[in-house]
Amino acid sequence: METVFLILFSIIIVSAIFAFRSLSLYSIHMFQLSSYKRSDYKRWLSKNMPRQNIIPTTMGFAFVSVFFLLLYRIYVYTRSFTVMCAVIAIVAAVFAFFLSDGIAGGYRFIEKAGSKKPLVMTSRAKRLLCTHIIFTFIIPAALFFIPFFILKDLLLAIAFLSGGLLFMTALTPYSIMLSSILISPVEKAVASSFINDAKKKLSKMRENGLIVIGITGSYGKTSVKFFLRDLLSVKYQVCATPSSFNTPMGVVRTIRENMKGNDRIFLCEMGARNVGDIKELCDMVEPDHGVITAVGPQHLETFGDISNVKKTKFELFDSVTKNGGMIFLNADDENIRDEEASRNSYEKIIWYQTGDEVEVNGYKASDIKADQSGTSFVVTSPKGEKTVFAMQLIGGYNVINVLAAISVSSVMGIELSELIVPVRRLRPAEHRMCLRPGGDNVTIVDDAYNSNPVGSRAAVMTMALFKDGEKIVVTPGMVELGEKQEEYNEAFGRYMAEFHMDHIILVAGTKGLGEKNVNAIKKGALSEGFDEERIFVFNDVKEAIEYAYKGIRSSRHKFILLENDLPENY
Repeated sequence: METVFLILFSIIIVSAIFAFRSLSLYSIHMFQLSSYKRSDYKRWLSKNMPRQNIIPTTMGFAFVSVFFLLLYRIYVYTRSFTVMCAVIAIVAAVFAFFLSDGIAGGYRFIEKAGSKKPLVMTSRAKRLLCTHIIFTFIIPAALFFIPFFILKDLLLAIAFLSGGLLFMTALTPYSIMLSSILISPVEKAVASSFINDAKKKLSKMRENGLIVIGITGSYGKTSVKFFLRDLLSVKYQVCATPSSFNTPMGVVRTIRENMKGNDRIFLCEMGARNVGDIKELCDMVEPDHGVITAVGPQHLETFGDISNVKKTKFELFDSVTKNGGMIFLNADDENIRDEEASRNSYEKIIWYQTGDEVEVNGYKASDIKADQSGTSFVVTSPKGEKTVFAMQLIGGYNVINVLAAISVSSVMGIELSELIVPVRRLRPAEHRMCLRPGGDNVTIVDDAYNSNPVGSRAAVMTMALFKDGEKIVVTPGMVELGEKQEEYNEAFGRYMAEFHMDHIILVAGTKGLGEKNVNAIKKGALSEGFDEERIFVFNDVKEAIEYAYKGIRSSRHKFILLENDLPENY
C-alpha cells in the first residue's frame, strides 16, 4: 500500500510541476501585456480570475492529494471502518464543493492557446520568473521537511509536498504580482541605469544636431509617426520608435539599440494610459517639437474621463512650449481646440485640418476624393501655396494623418513638391486599414489594431466605398472605454447599419467577457433596421473568420473587415 501511495504522489508532483510551468508563463505573459504595471495587471486579475475559478479547482485537487493518505492512516491507527466512512463523507462533501465551483473554469483557463502578441522572455521577464519560482517553492519545501524531520514520516512528507505544490500553483497569478513587488528595487535600479545611458546618448547626439519630435494622441500617432518617417527621409536620416514602442522602456531600448551616429531626427511615439505618462516620457527625451494627433475616449478605464485624457496628451504641449519648440495640432479635433483655447496663446502653434469648422493659420487639405483604389487631395500651405497629392491609402479619414506628416516635413524645410512622390508611396501601418488578398474572391481589410470610436466609424465608412462587393465585418467591439463602453459599441452597431454592411460577425470570447459588447452592437444595428438574421456570434475569432470565408455564400467579391483584435489580457 505504501508503494501505491508513493506512485500516486509522484504522479501528482510531476503534474503539478507541469501545471505550474504553464500557468507561470501565462501569468507572466499577462503581466507583460499589462506593461509590467501592477495596477493594470491587478485589473486584469479582478476581471479574469473570478471567471476562471482556477484557485478552487486546484485547491480541490490539493485536498484530494492528501485525502487518501490521511484516510489510510486513520484506518491503520483506528482499525475502525465506521470512522473511515465518516471521514469519507465529510471530505467528499468538501471536495465536491471545490470541484463544482472550479473545474469548468479551470478548463476554460487552460484551453487558451495561441497568441496574437506572444510572450517575450526578456531579461526582466526572466528575473520575474526566477523570483516567482523561488518564492513558490519555499512553502512546499517547508511542508515536506516538517513531517519528514519531526514525524519521521516520508510518505506523509511527500503527500504534503504534492498538496503544497498544487496549492501554490493555484496562487501563481497572485504570486507573480507579489514577486514583482519583491524585485521592484532591482527593476528600478536596472531601469534607472538604462534610462541614464539613453539620456547620455541622446545628449551626445544633440551636440551633433539631433532633433527630437514627440508624437502623441488617442489615435493616429503610430500612423503619423511612420508617415512622417517616410517623408522626412527625403532629406534627413531618421530614427523612429518601432511598432508601438511608446512606453518609457520601449523608448529607452530604441535609443540604446537603434539610434545611429548619423541620425538627425528622432521620432518618439508617446503612449499613455494614466495621467503623467506623457510627462514622464517628455522628461526623459525633452522633445524639441511635438505633434498631437487626436484627443478622444481611449483607455477611459484608467483615465477615468476625457478631461484626464486631454490633460495627459497636452503634457507634450507643455514640454514643447517650455523648450520653445513648435507644436503641431489637429484643428479637426474639437477636444484639441478646446484644450488649446484654455491655455495662454503660444506663437509657435502650427495647425493642420481637413474640415471647415474653424479658420486657423496652418496647413489645410481640401477637395478630398476617395475610392477603393486610393485618395487624392489638395494641400494649401500657410503661404497660400497649393499642391495636389494622391496616395494609395484608402479612405478620406487617412488624409488628416498624412497631412500631419506633410505639415511637419514642410516646416522642417522640405518643399511640398518634393513630397508628392513619397506621399504616393506611403503604406498603412501594420493592422491599420491594410488591404491584403485573402484567397479566391476575398479581400481582407485588416484594421485589427486596438479600435476606438472614431476609427471604427471611419473603417465602416471606408468599407462603404466597396460598392460591388459583399461587405462583412468581424469584430469583438471596443474595450477600455469605461462607463461609456456600452454606449460607444451601440453607436458602432448603428454605423454598420447606416453604411450598409451586409453581414456583422461578432466575437464574444471564450470567457464571455465580450457579451456586453455583443449585446450593445446588436442593439445599435437592430435599431437602424439591420436584419437580425445577418448578425452572427462566435466565441473564437478563428471560428468567426472561417464563417466569413465559408459560411457566408455569395457570388460577389467578399470584403472582410477585421475591426479590433483584442490581446490576450482581454
